[in-house]
Amino acid sequence: MYKFIYFTIILIVIFIISLLLNKLRQKTTNELEKILYIQNDPKLYLELLKNPRLKILYKKSSLLQFQLDAYLLLGDDFKIENIIKLLDRMIMTKGETLEYNLKKLSYYCSQAKKDKAQVAFNKIEDILSKVKGHQAQFIHKESKIIFDIYIRHDTKLIKELEQLQANQEGIVRGLTLYRLAKLSYFDKNSNKAQSYLLQAKELLDNTVWFYIVEEALKDMSVLNYK
Repeated sequence: MYKFIYFTIILIVIFIISLLLNKLRQKTTNELEKILYIQNDPKLYLELLKNPRLKILYKKSSLLQFQLDAYLLLGDDFKIENIIKLLDRMIMTKGETLEYNLKKLSYYCSQAKKDKAQVAFNKIEDILSKVKGHQAQFIHKESKIIFDIYIRHDTKLIKELEQLQANQEGIVRGLTLYRLAKLSYFDKNSNKAQSYLLQAKELLDNTVWFYIVEEALKDMSVLNYK
């Protein structure tokens, strides 16, 4: 009887601690993402990741993925490749593996490394083939669009993205307009590319993409790899 009560108390304590950790983990994640993506300060973000207390909240693979996010923004290929080598050897949940391969897809597409981008895309497709629902469909479609734009330079997507952006707003529309700028550039239409960039710039203010658009407006060759 006493053993049962003791075991029940332990389970309750573990449950309460798990809830508190999850709440703190989500709050910490939100604060870190704000510094990285809103304040656009990857260097401060990386300094904060050195806090030993974060090892209580996150697994090693999660912390490495956080570092990867920062180095992707900084464009530090050496650090990115080193972290990818470490993460490739780690066991992760399907959700973590999906998130990781989405980042790999984005990176290798920006590097125009077709074979590695294809491997990441295939892994994403494999995971999502076992998942039903609108969210899975959206992620799959988004991944395919990224691959088709960055690797295949598929200018046939222009019409589809034009229709898509007409029903979007804010940052989401801004990103679609940026993609249209890339495809227009690949289609040898610099005037159209510039027009899309100018429209995207107004919608992407206070995001990391704003600075990429500014770079592209100064030198359109940026559209080849960003």
